[in-house]
Amino acid sequence: MQSVFARSYSTYEGECPSLYRSTEDIGRDIKEIKKRIGEVYSMLNVRNVLGEAMSAYAGEEPECWIPALKNLVEEAEDTLGVLICLRDNLDILKAELEDAAWILGR
Repeated sequence: MQSVFARSYSTYEGECPSLYRSTEDIGRDIKEIKKRIGEVYSMLNVRNVLGEAMSAYAGEEPECWIPALKNLVEEAEDTLGVLICLRDNLDILKAELEDAAWILGR
């Protein structure tokens, strides 16, 4: 269950209530994203992946292993996209945490 706080609003002046999650809830989300970034980053060591693939395909003709290497590069690009999204989410959570901490006086 998440804690949400409403702070300083005035229906008379047309100000909407601002909702803030607790800093603990935001901190948990940040730790989870950092963990996922670490997992994805460890899988993205392109140099090792390509080196292993080239060793595995060394005895075959280039026509056989070039498509496989192309697929590996495409997967690496997809993984990089996931990392970028996770980083963006982490930046958003950081900003949310700063706002909540300031409003809640922590």
